[in-house]
Amino acid sequence: MKQCQLPSPGGIKITKRALEICQFPPGALLADIGCGTGKDISYIKKHTGFKMTGIDNDPSAISVAVATGNECICCDATNLPFKSASLDGIFFQCSFSKIEKPDMAIREAHRVLKPGGKIVISDFYAQKKEEHFFGFMGRVEFKEKIISRLNGHGFELIFLEDHTKELHQLWG
Repeated sequence: MKQCQLPSPGGIKITKRALEICQFPPGALLADIGCGTGKDISYIKKHTGFKMTGIDNDPSAISVAVATGNECICCDATNLPFKSASLDGIFFQCSFSKIEKPDMAIREAHRVLKPGGKIVISDFYAQKKEEHFFGFMGRVEFKEKIISRLNGHGFELIFLEDHTKELHQLWG
């Protein structure tokens, strides 16, 4: 069974935490789905030596990421350009809630992950009322629904960390 991480947003601090928890093997092959301008890719490559490929469907964001030396591909999360069982890990950092077809994206992530591969989701989830937000937040679901989606596609939750308190302090 493949594994998943489900922390909430929080920048590089959360990226560092996810890397500590996941313990990817030396030389790991990773993808950052919804990489934007590649900030997390740059950090991970610099501090770990892992091979990172960024995926985003925004050509302008990909252009910025590539200009800073990152390997990135403009495509959709539901049709990844990787061979089956080729990646050690996939990051969805503040991007899972924006995917229009989350089940298809999870199924595709499962396809490209090696056995024992890990998926990291660092995103918002609803605590009281599930809502669809327009704009930057996308779809915000209850964490139980996200976990159920992951379980339904063969993932097992091995770690969950809630950073709501830090977000409240950051955003007021």
